[in-house]
Amino acid sequence: MCRGSYMLSMTQWTLKREPAKTKDQLREMLAEAVRNTQPKPERAPKTKEHRDPPAGRV
Repeated sequence: MCRGSYMLSMTQWTLKREPAKTKDQLREMLAEAVRNTQPKPERAPKTKEHRDPPAGRV
């Protein structure tokens, strides 16, 4: 294989780059990645309706 033809074919590729992400998009991607790496709770957290009333209030 001739090295010159290989280099020529490499230079003819058109690079299709995605547009840059905004800070908000990057922050959301990071938050999602963190959520995906956190262990799943064994049971679902209680909703407001099912929580015990705060101490002192009945």
